[in-house]
Amino acid sequence: MTFKKILITGGAGFIGSHLAEALVKDGYSVKILDDFSSGNVNNILRLFNDKNFKLVRGSVTNKLANSHFSPTPCLLISDLYSELLLHLSAER
Repeated sequence: MTFKKILITGGAGFIGSHLAEALVKDGYSVKILDDFSSGNVNNILRLFNDKNFKLVRGSVTNKLANSHFSPTPCLLISDLYSELLLHLSAER
């Protein structure tokens, strides 16, 4: 089975950002969900201009997440559809 749509929680961290970059480079559609409690937007700046990348600012502990490019909240299930979840987020 081949997965093309991948969600990485905690994707703005060191490991997640490098994983996201490699996956986008290989042609995957990658969404990152991160609340930036420990991740850094500088880790993913290279990805912002890629059509296969989307950042959603939010936490896996919240029922709602705010899209980085939209001021209105959206349900996680509708905005974060993926075929594969790579869970790298952590709670401090």
